[in-house]
Amino acid sequence: MKTRQIPTWAVLFLLHAQSRMRAFLSITVLILLFSGCTEIYGVPQADPDGTPPDIGAIYYPHYHREYFGLDSPYRISWLSFPVVDDRTNTGGQDHWNELGYMFSEHMLFAPNSQLNSIQWSYDGQNPTMEYYALTNTWLNSAERAFQPKRYKVQFATGIHPAPVVVNGFKADPNTTPVSWVVATEVNGQMRPFENWIGYFVPHTFRAGDALSRNLPGSTSEKYLDYVHTIKTQTWSTSRISEEAGSPWIVDPNSYTLSEGEMIALWLLPRAPEEMLWNTGIPSTPPIVRPRATAFEYEEKLDYKPVFLEFDPEDMPAEVGLYVNGVCKGAAVVDTTTVDVALYMDDAKDGGELQIMFYYEGKGKKAAKGWKVYNPESLVFEDTGLRVEQIRKYAYLSFMSKEGDSPVPLVTSLKPNYPNPFNPETNISFILAQDLKAKLDIYNARGQKVRSLCNTELSKGKHTLSWNGRDDHGRQVASGIYFSRLATPSGSFASKMMLMK
Repeated sequence: MKTRQIPTWAVLFLLHAQSRMRAFLSITVLILLFSGCTEIYGVPQADPDGTPPDIGAIYYPHYHREYFGLDSPYRISWLSFPVVDDRTNTGGQDHWNELGYMFSEHMLFAPNSQLNSIQWSYDGQNPTMEYYALTNTWLNSAERAFQPKRYKVQFATGIHPAPVVVNGFKADPNTTPVSWVVATEVNGQMRPFENWIGYFVPHTFRAGDALSRNLPGSTSEKYLDYVHTIKTQTWSTSRISEEAGSPWIVDPNSYTLSEGEMIALWLLPRAPEEMLWNTGIPSTPPIVRPRATAFEYEEKLDYKPVFLEFDPEDMPAEVGLYVNGVCKGAAVVDTTTVDVALYMDDAKDGGELQIMFYYEGKGKKAAKGWKVYNPESLVFEDTGLRVEQIRKYAYLSFMSKEGDSPVPLVTSLKPNYPNPFNPETNISFILAQDLKAKLDIYNARGQKVRSLCNTELSKGKHTLSWNGRDDHGRQVASGIYFSRLATPSGSFASKMMLMK
């Protein structure tokens, strides 16, 4: 278009304005004359997204994103929203990123609507948005979606959900922190908390690298150092034990994270209150896990990870997990250690876990001879496994023998927990092999006050409790005490404090 010239009357109007109101109206006229122009003095004008220039001091890049739709492979989706409209305010709609607004089409005709529920678990809270028939309303529908949060969205059975279309904005992953917590209070007790975190980085990275940004002010500590378990909708991994530096059962860099995905994290003690995604690394093609086809099972909103370590001389094409004769999860076996999602109906489900192998051209057969890793003792045990015994994960091996450990064990005495304590504390120690072990408690003057153990013990980790009493059952005074472990491999001591 031609350059728009300012009329002479408009200039004279501004110069001869006699009041602030007239000056304000005059400036408004000038802005209106210029708004929408695509060139000024022959120079093309546009915002960075190619649209005509907006009136205002701040430019926000605009993005278009569709979530779900006919190509969505799951009735249940674990996802985050990297594009949300958290800035628009028009037509009486204050928050265009409210879940109830974004999913309004899916919520129609409740209770027989497309949407079943939306759950999130973030910053110590884990609410649900679902239809409440007694009041004919959707609970928590005003909850606002932000990029750091992630969600589990469940649609009705047998439908292809309509897409959620968003024209909005992205958060900068370099400056937008993600809140997380180690534990939260439940009925007066602190319990570990599962943080559901959105991945809103516009690049695909290996999962371990994505979590390996250095903590502020540190050149060695990384956020990944404080993570114990990682779960996504299609893969999971965990550390051998809930201790800093403990090795991973499956390397997190065996998997990738792409924009819009999410992870669930269990943290180790003393984790920082928030984290930032690592962005200063080269991107990589996404790793997509193939789906098992030899077994039929129903996916649920959540699952328990089961890690299987195979004998390289006997690796099936697929593996299935059964409980009471029903398949509850399966996976393609493409490496010697595979994670399988075990989908249970509810927390009260019980039964012995059974494993089935599938071989190409040979069919299925029941697997035998596996050992169960006990994270409390740090060794594999020759025992069966009931699904109600599984806590964060289960780790089974077709390679290990009873008493084997997945990590080298060193005889040592661990710090007691809690410390300071009143009136009871736990004392743990590790034996690198079957040994005679003697664990005693001494006061600050070197006098023995209690003998907790003096016997032959098996290889692995052992934990004993001390209730603050001496060998005669008398309560000892507040003060400094020492635990002392004596073995043929050496002696070890640790300081404790009893406070009343």
